[in-house]
Amino acid sequence: MNNTHYEYKNLSFFQTQYDDLKNHRAIQHPLFSFLEKQSIGSLNSLQFQAIRDNYIYRTLNTIPCIAYALIAAVKNLDYEAIALLGKNLSEETGEGKAEQSHVFLLLFSFNEHGQRIFYLPPIHHEELDFSPFILQGVRSFTAKQKELYQSATYPLVIGANMGQELAAESMLQSFYQSLFVPYQSFYTSSDYLRVSKYFDCHLDGTEKQHALDTYQIAARLSECPDNSALVLEGATRFLDLQAMLWDGLYELLKSLAPESMT
Repeated sequence: MNNTHYEYKNLSFFQTQYDDLKNHRAIQHPLFSFLEKQSIGSLNSLQFQAIRDNYIYRTLNTIPCIAYALIAAVKNLDYEAIALLGKNLSEETGEGKAEQSHVFLLLFSFNEHGQRIFYLPPIHHEELDFSPFILQGVRSFTAKQKELYQSATYPLVIGANMGQELAAESMLQSFYQSLFVPYQSFYTSSDYLRVSKYFDCHLDGTEKQHALDTYQIAARLSECPDNSALVLEGATRFLDLQAMLWDGLYELLKSLAPESMT
Protein backbone atom coordinates (compact mmCIF):
# COMPACT_ATOMS: atom_id res chain seq x y z
CA MET A 1 0.00 0.00 0.00
CA ASN A 2 2.77 2.40 0.93
CA ASN A 3 4.78 1.47 -2.17
CA THR A 4 1.78 2.10 -4.40
CA HIS A 5 1.22 5.50 -2.82
CA TYR A 6 4.94 6.27 -3.11
CA GLU A 7 5.02 5.37 -6.83
CA TYR A 8 1.86 7.37 -7.49
CA LYS A 9 3.32 10.48 -5.83
CA ASN A 10 6.54 10.16 -7.81
CA LEU A 11 4.76 9.66 -11.13
CA SER A 12 2.55 12.65 -10.38
CA PHE A 13 5.72 14.73 -9.88
CA PHE A 14 7.22 13.26 -13.08
CA GLN A 15 4.08 14.11 -15.07
CA THR A 16 4.17 17.70 -13.82
CA GLN A 17 7.82 18.05 -14.81
CA TYR A 18 7.13 16.44 -18.19
CA ASP A 19 4.30 18.89 -18.86
CA ASP A 20 6.64 21.76 -17.95
CA LEU A 21 9.13 20.55 -20.57
CA LYS A 22 6.54 21.26 -23.27
CA ASN A 23 7.16 24.97 -22.63
CA HIS A 24 10.92 24.64 -23.07
CA ARG A 25 12.57 27.21 -25.34
CA ALA A 26 13.58 24.44 -27.75
CA ILE A 27 9.88 23.78 -28.42
CA GLN A 28 8.52 27.33 -28.09
CA HIS A 29 11.40 29.00 -29.91
CA PRO A 30 11.12 32.38 -31.69
CA LEU A 31 12.71 30.72 -34.74
CA PHE A 32 9.39 29.01 -35.44
CA SER A 33 7.41 32.25 -35.12
CA PHE A 34 9.91 33.91 -37.47
CA LEU A 35 9.42 31.17 -40.07
CA GLU A 36 5.64 31.25 -39.77
CA LYS A 37 5.65 34.96 -40.65
CA GLN A 38 7.50 34.39 -43.92
CA SER A 39 5.25 34.68 -46.97
CA ILE A 40 6.04 33.40 -50.45
CA GLY A 41 8.97 35.36 -51.77
CA SER A 42 10.10 36.76 -48.42
CA LEU A 43 12.36 33.81 -47.62
CA ASN A 44 15.42 34.05 -49.84
CA SER A 45 17.60 31.27 -51.23
CA LEU A 46 20.44 31.91 -48.76
CA GLN A 47 18.05 31.55 -45.84
CA PHE A 48 16.61 28.32 -47.20
CA GLN A 49 20.12 26.98 -47.80
CA ALA A 50 21.07 27.83 -44.21
CA ILE A 51 18.00 26.00 -42.90
CA ARG A 52 18.49 23.04 -45.25
CA ASP A 53 22.16 22.49 -44.49
CA ASN A 54 21.90 22.88 -40.71
CA TYR A 55 18.70 20.86 -40.39
CA ILE A 56 20.10 17.99 -42.45
CA TYR A 57 23.39 18.09 -40.49
CA ARG A 58 21.43 17.97 -37.23
CA THR A 59 19.05 15.23 -38.30
CA LEU A 60 21.64 12.82 -39.72
CA ASN A 61 22.37 11.99 -36.08
CA THR A 62 18.85 10.71 -35.38
CA ILE A 63 19.22 7.10 -36.52
CA PRO A 64 22.58 6.57 -34.73
CA CYS A 65 21.16 8.03 -31.52
CA ILE A 66 18.07 5.81 -31.56
CA ALA A 67 20.45 2.88 -32.07
CA TYR A 68 22.48 3.98 -29.03
CA ALA A 69 19.29 4.15 -26.96
CA LEU A 70 18.32 0.67 -28.15
CA ILE A 71 21.75 -0.69 -27.23
CA ALA A 72 21.40 0.88 -23.79
CA ALA A 73 18.01 -0.80 -23.35
CA VAL A 74 19.52 -4.16 -24.38
CA LYS A 75 22.38 -3.76 -21.90
CA ASN A 76 19.84 -3.03 -19.15
CA LEU A 77 17.51 -5.88 -20.16
CA ASP A 78 14.63 -3.42 -20.50
CA TYR A 79 12.48 -5.50 -22.82
CA GLU A 80 9.60 -3.06 -23.08
CA ALA A 81 12.04 -0.33 -24.12
CA ILE A 82 13.75 -2.73 -26.53
CA ALA A 83 10.42 -3.38 -28.25
CA LEU A 84 9.43 0.28 -28.52
CA LEU A 85 12.87 1.61 -29.48
CA GLY A 86 13.27 -1.24 -31.96
CA LYS A 87 9.98 -0.24 -33.59
CA ASN A 88 11.14 3.38 -33.75
CA LEU A 89 14.46 2.39 -35.34
CA SER A 90 12.68 0.18 -37.86
CA GLU A 91 10.39 3.03 -38.89
CA GLU A 92 13.27 5.50 -39.16
CA THR A 93 15.23 3.11 -41.37
CA GLY A 94 12.36 2.39 -43.77
CA GLU A 95 11.04 -0.88 -42.30
CA GLY A 96 13.39 -2.96 -44.44
CA LYS A 97 13.30 -0.69 -47.51
CA ALA A 98 16.43 1.45 -47.67
CA GLU A 99 14.88 3.86 -50.16
CA GLN A 100 12.15 4.62 -47.61
CA SER A 101 14.63 5.41 -44.85
CA HIS A 102 13.78 8.77 -43.35
CA VAL A 103 17.28 10.07 -44.00
CA PHE A 104 16.86 9.47 -47.74
CA LEU A 105 13.41 11.06 -47.72
CA LEU A 106 14.87 14.03 -45.82
CA LEU A 107 17.64 14.59 -48.37
CA PHE A 108 15.24 14.26 -51.29
CA SER A 109 12.65 16.65 -49.83
CA PHE A 110 15.02 19.48 -49.00
CA ASN A 111 17.18 19.08 -52.11
CA GLU A 112 14.23 18.86 -54.51
CA HIS A 113 12.48 21.81 -52.89
CA GLY A 114 15.70 23.80 -52.84
CA GLN A 115 16.24 23.20 -56.55
CA ARG A 116 12.68 23.85 -57.69
CA ILE A 117 11.80 26.85 -55.53
CA PHE A 118 15.13 28.46 -54.58
CA TYR A 119 17.34 27.38 -57.53
CA LEU A 120 19.89 25.77 -55.26
CA PRO A 121 22.11 22.88 -56.33
CA PRO A 122 21.47 19.76 -54.23
CA ILE A 123 23.84 18.89 -51.42
CA HIS A 124 25.05 15.40 -50.54
CA HIS A 125 25.39 14.59 -46.87
CA GLU A 126 29.15 14.12 -47.30
CA GLU A 127 29.42 17.72 -48.54
CA LEU A 128 27.78 19.30 -45.51
CA ASP A 129 31.06 19.90 -43.68
CA PHE A 130 32.06 22.23 -46.52
CA SER A 131 28.84 24.26 -46.51
CA PRO A 132 29.53 27.91 -45.62
CA PHE A 133 26.28 27.96 -43.62
CA ILE A 134 27.01 25.17 -41.17
CA LEU A 135 26.97 26.65 -37.68
CA GLN A 136 29.44 25.77 -34.97
CA GLY A 137 26.31 25.31 -32.87
CA VAL A 138 25.08 22.42 -35.00
CA ARG A 139 28.48 20.73 -34.80
CA SER A 140 28.41 21.14 -31.03
CA PHE A 141 24.82 19.89 -30.89
CA THR A 142 25.59 16.63 -32.72
CA ALA A 143 28.74 15.94 -30.67
CA LYS A 144 27.05 16.57 -27.31
CA GLN A 145 23.88 14.75 -28.36
CA LYS A 146 25.98 11.69 -29.18
CA GLU A 147 27.76 11.92 -25.81
CA LEU A 148 24.42 12.09 -24.04
CA TYR A 149 23.03 9.06 -25.87
CA GLN A 150 26.23 7.08 -25.22
CA SER A 151 26.14 7.77 -21.49
CA ALA A 152 26.62 4.77 -19.22
CA THR A 153 23.73 6.09 -17.11
CA TYR A 154 20.65 4.44 -18.60
CA PRO A 155 17.93 6.83 -17.30
CA LEU A 156 19.93 9.74 -18.74
CA VAL A 157 19.83 8.11 -22.19
CA ILE A 158 16.09 7.47 -21.95
CA GLY A 159 15.56 11.07 -20.84
CA ALA A 160 17.50 12.40 -23.83
CA ASN A 161 15.37 10.29 -26.14
CA MET A 162 12.21 11.47 -24.41
CA GLY A 163 13.24 15.10 -24.84
CA GLN A 164 14.07 14.59 -28.50
CA GLU A 165 10.75 12.93 -29.29
CA LEU A 166 8.81 15.48 -27.23
CA ALA A 167 10.18 18.29 -29.42
CA ALA A 168 10.01 16.49 -32.76
CA GLU A 169 6.42 16.83 -33.92
CA SER A 170 6.10 20.59 -33.39
CA MET A 171 9.51 21.14 -35.03
CA LEU A 172 8.52 19.12 -38.10
CA GLN A 173 5.13 20.79 -38.28
CA SER A 174 6.74 24.24 -38.22
CA PHE A 175 9.27 23.49 -40.95
CA TYR A 176 6.65 21.83 -43.12
CA GLN A 177 3.98 24.51 -42.75
CA SER A 178 6.45 27.37 -43.18
CA LEU A 179 8.85 26.09 -45.83
CA PHE A 180 6.86 23.67 -47.96
CA VAL A 181 3.08 24.11 -47.76
CA PRO A 182 3.05 27.72 -49.09
CA TYR A 183 4.72 26.48 -52.29
CA GLN A 184 2.41 23.53 -52.94
CA SER A 185 0.91 25.22 -56.03
CA PHE A 186 4.37 25.19 -57.65
CA TYR A 187 4.13 21.39 -57.93
CA THR A 188 1.90 18.87 -59.64
CA SER A 189 -0.04 16.74 -57.16
CA SER A 190 2.19 13.71 -57.69
CA ASP A 191 5.40 15.74 -57.41
CA TYR A 192 4.24 17.38 -54.21
CA LEU A 193 3.38 14.00 -52.70
CA ARG A 194 6.95 12.92 -53.35
CA VAL A 195 8.56 16.06 -51.96
CA SER A 196 6.36 16.08 -48.86
CA LYS A 197 6.77 12.39 -48.06
CA TYR A 198 9.45 13.03 -45.45
CA PHE A 199 6.99 15.14 -43.47
CA ASP A 200 3.95 12.99 -44.20
CA CYS A 201 5.58 9.86 -42.79
CA HIS A 202 6.23 11.68 -39.50
CA LEU A 203 3.09 13.80 -39.20
CA ASP A 204 0.64 10.96 -39.89
CA GLY A 205 0.66 10.13 -36.18
CA THR A 206 4.03 8.34 -36.21
CA GLU A 207 5.93 11.12 -34.44
CA LYS A 208 3.16 11.56 -31.89
CA GLN A 209 3.35 7.82 -31.16
CA HIS A 210 7.12 7.98 -30.75
CA ALA A 211 6.65 10.68 -28.12
CA LEU A 212 4.07 8.53 -26.31
CA ASP A 213 6.35 5.49 -26.49
CA THR A 214 9.35 7.30 -25.02
CA TYR A 215 7.14 8.80 -22.33
CA GLN A 216 5.92 5.29 -21.45
CA ILE A 217 9.50 4.02 -21.10
CA ALA A 218 10.56 7.05 -19.06
CA ALA A 219 7.51 7.03 -16.77
CA ARG A 220 8.10 3.40 -15.87
CA LEU A 221 11.75 4.10 -15.01
CA SER A 222 10.68 7.16 -13.04
CA GLU A 223 8.75 5.14 -10.49
CA CYS A 224 12.13 5.29 -8.73
CA PRO A 225 12.92 8.89 -7.63
CA ASP A 226 16.63 8.56 -8.45
CA ASN A 227 15.78 7.49 -11.98
CA SER A 228 13.18 10.24 -12.31
CA ALA A 229 15.72 12.97 -11.63
CA LEU A 230 18.11 11.48 -14.20
CA VAL A 231 15.43 11.05 -16.85
CA LEU A 232 14.38 14.67 -16.46
CA GLU A 233 18.02 15.76 -16.51
CA GLY A 234 18.58 13.88 -19.78
CA ALA A 235 15.51 15.44 -21.36
CA THR A 236 16.45 18.94 -20.21
CA ARG A 237 20.03 18.58 -21.41
CA PHE A 238 18.85 17.51 -24.86
CA LEU A 239 16.34 20.35 -25.09
CA ASP A 240 18.94 22.87 -23.93
CA LEU A 241 21.25 21.70 -26.74
CA GLN A 242 18.49 22.01 -29.31
CA ALA A 243 17.50 25.46 -28.04
CA MET A 244 21.09 26.66 -28.49
CA LEU A 245 21.08 25.27 -32.01
CA TRP A 246 17.86 27.15 -32.82
CA ASP A 247 19.33 30.30 -31.25
CA GLY A 248 22.21 30.19 -33.73
CA LEU A 249 20.04 29.40 -36.73
CA TYR A 250 17.59 32.16 -35.83
CA GLU A 251 20.38 34.73 -35.67
CA LEU A 252 21.84 33.48 -38.95
CA LEU A 253 18.49 33.75 -40.75
CA LYS A 254 17.98 37.29 -39.50
CA SER A 255 21.47 38.23 -40.71
CA LEU A 256 20.63 36.84 -44.16
CA ALA A 257 17.40 38.83 -44.47
CA PRO A 258 17.53 41.45 -47.28
CA GLU A 259 17.39 44.43 -44.90
CA SER A 260 20.44 43.02 -43.07
CA MET A 261 22.44 42.68 -46.28
CA THR A 262 22.16 46.22 -47.62
